[in-house]
Amino acid sequence: MEKKFQSYFIILFLCILGLSATIYKVVSLDFPLFPGGQAVSWTVESKITFDADGEEAKVTYAKPISTSHLRVISTHAVSSGYGYEEKDGQGIWTKRQADGKQSLYFQAIVHQQEDEDATINSFFASKPKGSVRTARLDSSQKAAASEIIGFAKQRSTDERSLVTQMVKVFRTETLSDSVAYLRKSISSEQATVDLAKEILILAGIHVKEIKGVFLSKGREKEKIRSILGVFVDDKWAPFDVISGEFGVPANFLPFGNTSDGVLVVEGGNNSKVEVTSVSDGRSAQSLTTYHAQVDKDILVDFSIYSLPAEQQKTFKLLLLMPIGALVVVFFRNIVGLKTSGTFMPILIALTFLQTTLTVGLALFVIVVGIGLLLRSYLTHLNLLLVPRISAVLIVVTLIFAMISILGFKLGMENSLAVTFFPMIIVSWTIERMSVLWDESGAKEVFVQTFGSLFVASIAYFMMSSVLIKHLTFLFPELLLVVLAVILLLGQLRVIA
Repeated sequence: MEKKFQSYFIILFLCILGLSATIYKVVSLDFPLFPGGQAVSWTVESKITFDADGEEAKVTYAKPISTSHLRVISTHAVSSGYGYEEKDGQGIWTKRQADGKQSLYFQAIVHQQEDEDATINSFFASKPKGSVRTARLDSSQKAAASEIIGFAKQRSTDERSLVTQMVKVFRTETLSDSVAYLRKSISSEQATVDLAKEILILAGIHVKEIKGVFLSKGREKEKIRSILGVFVDDKWAPFDVISGEFGVPANFLPFGNTSDGVLVVEGGNNSKVEVTSVSDGRSAQSLTTYHAQVDKDILVDFSIYSLPAEQQKTFKLLLLMPIGALVVVFFRNIVGLKTSGTFMPILIALTFLQTTLTVGLALFVIVVGIGLLLRSYLTHLNLLLVPRISAVLIVVTLIFAMISILGFKLGMENSLAVTFFPMIIVSWTIERMSVLWDESGAKEVFVQTFGSLFVASIAYFMMSSVLIKHLTFLFPELLLVVLAVILLLGQLRVIA
């Protein structure tokens, strides 16, 4: 009774441990529970050029920052001969002596996200001090802007709605000649933002300009553009003049706040920033594991996700073996189906994953059939065990080579995967079957062979499932639950 209690306690503990780790990943780390789903990711590269004066050069660049819609997950700076450091959200390059044309590069990996807690706090760290500055408008522009402000006040109830109405009137209303006069001086989208900013300042509203780029699909050269931060209802709020809506636009990537804008160059002139973005689709799975690695979460930092890609690919296959073991335990201990050993069906199933089920079954029957005939002949030669198995191994290897060459000539690419067969195991299988044939007869050989292939086929369908592949790789702790189920099955009696 005590041993049974210990077994059930271990089973319960394994289930709780495996499920807890899985729930933590799903809830806290946003790991996708189901496969599929693509998230758009961008590589945003900034090329900074300027003409150095031949003296000490210092370049300060505002790094891209995350919003509720976009997350910067990594950054990288390239600068030959320059020292580089990051401080207060800025990238700073320095060089004791720089002369002639200079080029610096800054790269950021950005992807879509939906995180309401992510804000551009670096712009809104403190409340504005002092009164609103004087609007930079001439007398005629002020008169026209004042008419727009007065009209907007009649349509608004608070500061937030006042901002919306002012921009709406300025951009779309045909109030009078005032709007036409102001809009006549606009030559670009940035000029629209600049003029709207001055109108808001004239209305007594504190305004900050937030520079960034609107990311697009494909490969594009992006223009540095602006949205505004307006201080309304005793707090800062981002506002897009072009759309006339509050909030950071979904595809807007802001640059960090420097005292004099996005780029400051000391010791040079003719400075310029060219921003290029390249979009691509990445699986939600790969992005999630990448985030967790960047955040140094211990469940990911010390896991198979931290291994090189080639090793991860190997583990994707190995992590499926416990699923095959669960199938074998069920059919052997619960159903009572006989197989050729415990691990043979699992290895055969792994082989089927490489060759497909139909081709794998055919190749297995051919190779084992020829091997049994060869083993029967070698028995008559009275060879010792080790030489006999070695001879079978050599012949099996030759059979693999012949099938691969023949399949390639006939255009059957699946036959090339025959090299994934565990040749040593197949050789031992042939030896075991021949011994079993001598001891128990041909019937027992066919029963165990059929059982092995049947269980291997069921294991193949389980292990080739997209959902199971996804769960075993992204949540390997669920294998603790599989272990618990196997232990539980070990407490039950065989039916057949």
